[in-house]
Amino acid sequence: MIATEILVLIITVLVFGYYFSTKKPKNFPPGPRPWPLFGNLFQLKQNQLRHEQFDALGKKYGDIVGLYFGSKAMVILNNPKHIKEAFAEHVFSGRDISNLIKDRNLGGNRGVLLCDGPAWQEQRRFALKSLRDFGFGKKSMEAIIMEEVNELIAGFKSQHGTPVTTQNRFNIAVLNGLWAIMTGERYSHDDPRLNHLIRGLTATIAKRPLSSVLADLFPIVYHMRKTFPSLFTITGGVFQKETYKLIGETIKSHQETVQEDSPRDFLDVYLNEVKKTKDPQSSFHGEDGILSLRVTMLDLFVAGAETTSTTLSWAFLILALHPEIQEKVHEEIKKVVGLSRHVSLTDRPDLPYLEATDMEVLRYSSLVSTGQLKVVPVEGEVKPTLAPRTLSSIVLMPTEHKLVILDRQVA
Repeated sequence: MIATEILVLIITVLVFGYYFSTKKPKNFPPGPRPWPLFGNLFQLKQNQLRHEQFDALGKKYGDIVGLYFGSKAMVILNNPKHIKEAFAEHVFSGRDISNLIKDRNLGGNRGVLLCDGPAWQEQRRFALKSLRDFGFGKKSMEAIIMEEVNELIAGFKSQHGTPVTTQNRFNIAVLNGLWAIMTGERYSHDDPRLNHLIRGLTATIAKRPLSSVLADLFPIVYHMRKTFPSLFTITGGVFQKETYKLIGETIKSHQETVQEDSPRDFLDVYLNEVKKTKDPQSSFHGEDGILSLRVTMLDLFVAGAETTSTTLSWAFLILALHPEIQEKVHEEIKKVVGLSRHVSLTDRPDLPYLEATDMEVLRYSSLVSTGQLKVVPVEGEVKPTLAPRTLSSIVLMPTEHKLVILDRQVA
């Protein structure tokens, strides 16, 4: 009799535990019922593209779908209208600073890519202004870019008549344009150290281990990865360590030669800013300013080495698959520019077909399958169509006309 009562009690506790652990907030969008503890994490297939699974969920549950990753609620927007509505809200501007990101950011809230709040605003404003002062995004960069183009062309010519791969081929060329403004240096496209780092970056971006996802959701997995790293696949750790070593060497050489009255590049300007900053609350202050510089340089290294080079790879693929388009582009360039010189920015108004092709490559290509996490504390400002008012939100950037919003209960 007592055994029966204990069994009934256990079953009752399990039933109520399951109900309350998988109960969704009021007004939460429709979606599959989550599992206890893990949510819908293991209901998504690891060997299938995430956006394809979101498409399937959208067809079943509608344009706005609610999921859970662990205890974090996620809202997927499958409609461009809702995506535009979300980006019109200022509240969707924060970042998710997880334990893994803190480790990557040298233990703090630093940099311009995975940073949040006043530190992000301060670093981003300074970086944009300083880089532009040295020509970033301006016509004056054309000479730097053409130097990289010439080396790329020479490399392709040396392999004429043989199969070539574009993966990792453009990264150093693109990175050099930004790195020259940042540090006054450039690297040969065959530089073994840089190529090793680029391969590490590509591997890190290409596949995120499941243990990394779980470490973001469950602190115990994070601490296990830290305590027993040999038991887990940690692809980004080696890349970050070796890239930080390169960055540290570059900063040290500039610290030894920097002149306050005649900065040579972005790095000199940043070091001067750290030197003159007296406010301990500033992200440029003292040793924290140097750490912020290291993280900012890592962020710019990643941004400079990956997105544009991936776009160029897409362009090569699309033109190879559509030789008739390639021929029309070539004919327009030959007619307008000729074959005796390179295309220049001044030729842009006279090359409408080339520009249209570039725009089509950008429209067709997909650079990031799941974007950067964003966190926003909500105090009744988010529209009900996007998220319940009692939630704070984490946003992944859109891909394939999608926006993913992760939500957490506000304490």
